[in-house]
Order: sequence, then C-alpha cells, then structure tokens
Amino acid sequence: MVAFLLMVAGHSVEEAEAWGATFPTWVDDGALTAFVTANERVWHQAAGMGAPGWKLRAAGIAGRWAEQRRSRSWRAQ
Repeated sequence: MVAFLLMVAGHSVEEAEAWGATFPTWVDDGALTAFVTANERVWHQAAGMGAPGWKLRAAGIAGRWAEQRRSRSWRAQ
C-alpha cells in the first residue's frame, strides 16, 4: 500500500491517510483497519530474529499505524 510507503519515507500517519482518503477504496473504515492490522502482522513476522534494520523499522511503522487505527476505533465506539 502506497500510504505505508509514504510513512516509511518519513510522512506521518495523518499525512499518509489524508492522501489515501482521496481514493474511494478508503471509504470502509473497518476494512482499512483490518488491512492495517494484517499489514502489522506481516511486518512483525518479517522482522523476526536476525532481520535487517530496515525490516525492524518497517515493523515499527506498521505497529504505530495499527495502534493509531485501533485507538481511533475504540474512541469512536
């Protein structure tokens, strides 16, 4: 997902999501949160034992994005 790559390039979650919000596929907030959560799992798995630094950094970014989406989802209830 390009929004994730924007974050890897240094953009904030808010900036990346604002860019993504210009596309109709981002209308379903629940589906986006599910995707972000799955992306987090994939990167954490990829950043397993002995992973290069860039994978660890990507896993951290994926984790922060997922945590922000979960906290927003929780507040919306």
